Amino acid sequence: GIIHSDENLEKYGVSPQEADALRLALELDDNDAFVLVKAPEEMGKKALEVVVKRARLSLKGVPNETRRALENGNSEFLRELHGGARLYPDTDTPPIIINPEWKRRVASQLPEYPWVLKEKLAKKYGISSEFAEELILEEKAEIFKEIVESYRVDPVLVASTLLQTVRGLEREGVPVENLTRDDFNGVFKYLSEGKIAKEAIPQLLAKLAEKPSNLDDALNALGIKPLSKEELEEIISKVVESNMSLIISKGERAFSPLMGAVMKQVRGKIDGKTVAELLKAKISEVIKHGS
Repeated sequence: GIIHSDENLEKYGVSPQEADALRLALELDDNDAFVLVKAPEEMGKKALEVVVKRARLSLKGVPNETRRALENGNSEFLRELHGGARLYPDTDTPPIIINPEWKRRVASQLPEYPWVLKEKLAKKYGISSEFAEELILEEKAEIFKEIVESYRVDPVLVASTLLQTVRGLEREGVPVENLTRDDFNGVFKYLSEGKIAKEAIPQLLAKLAEKPSNLDDALNALGIKPLSKEELEEIISKVVESNMSLIISKGERAFSPLMGAVMKQVRGKIDGKTVAELLKAKISEVIKHGS
């Protein structure tokens, strides 16, 4: 048999001292290895010739051959793998002439390389390179550009909606595969027109995935309708009046709980930034007048 120096040599009857003596005689260092062959002389020589040949082949890479797995965990040679020299033209297919004009026309219609598009998306629209890469990988770059260039909306919001919001809805069991290009365009069109707030987007997309007849029906089903500034101010005033003692005791720190109370009534109907600005102003007014 063939014994490798990286095996447990003692199980073959070779003591550590004998192994060290072999390494010394062969002038080996720590990075070298040796092979022992235990067989009749002629058979042993042939085995060593194969070992040497195999070692030389390893310098060129893994041999192109098919091997068969054996039950004992080893493998054995079956046949060589044929290379590209065996490839030949299909004799049943006539040659196809590629003219220069055809090549130019095809080249002009090819999409941009993904890495070029990624850089352009990030630079032009101010989104992260991670968002840009995900839009490309999920084949949503075109609808992203279409929405951002059609409506006055935040590109980062559009990207996060197409990627993170949709993934979140999918985890909740929403059939997001039903959402169409028109659904996304409609949602951001209404957002740009002030008909909905960005906070309404997730629940609106979830409702659209159920395929109502149109966007307005989805809004009606959710009870979402635009809220005027006057209506918002009235809601804020009522929340502030109901929590006067909290404002007096905590001052500006009362903002967070009151913001939650207001948003519970207006979420999806008006932008959260507008709510925060009006609520802070109202709280400051109460603190200033001490009542």
